[in-house]
Amino acid sequence: LLNSHDICELIPIADYRTINALPRILSANNANKLAELEHSRLSAELMSSKSKHVVAAQWWRAPLSWNGWMQRQTPFRYSPLPEAVFFLHMDDEESEARFYSRTGDNERKAQGNFRREEVRCASGVACWGVMDYQHVLLNLADKQSCEIANVGEKFAEVRVPVSEEDAVDDWRYHPWLGVFRNM
Repeated sequence: LLNSHDICELIPIADYRTINALPRILSANNANKLAELEHSRLSAELMSSKSKHVVAAQWWRAPLSWNGWMQRQTPFRYSPLPEAVFFLHMDDEESEARFYSRTGDNERKAQGNFRREEVRCASGVACWGVMDYQHVLLNLADKQSCEIANVGEKFAEVRVPVSEEDAVDDWRYHPWLGVFRNM
């Protein structure tokens, strides 16, 4: 159990100021409280099996190729529904980033399926990332040395589950929140 429920008491700022995977793959130590909590949680999940097989115990004894075991056992984004694929596209440096899809003829087709949602934020709430997708796509095209017309399909894809009774146009979009459905 936790000694406190206040994250500021549980995790020193230095533990999450620089985000990287090193604490996750290195042996647990007391220097990083967040990694220690994660190692403890993984250990409890993997070692508490009622099964007599010691497969999960190999997590700590075997090479790091076992790192994907937890993800394989608990798929994060599994969906039995088929998916529709959309991507942000810009024809040139001046155009606005818009959602497109590929048709059966492999042609690009503009999509008006995603309704733009407006969000009112409370005082003091702000986005901390760059959410100007035109700017992001232009930078990617420059860094990857590729045409702006191709960069969105490669780096700005979104897949949404669809079923026969659902309409693809039920989806909403906001630059901070991404693509979502109203509940």
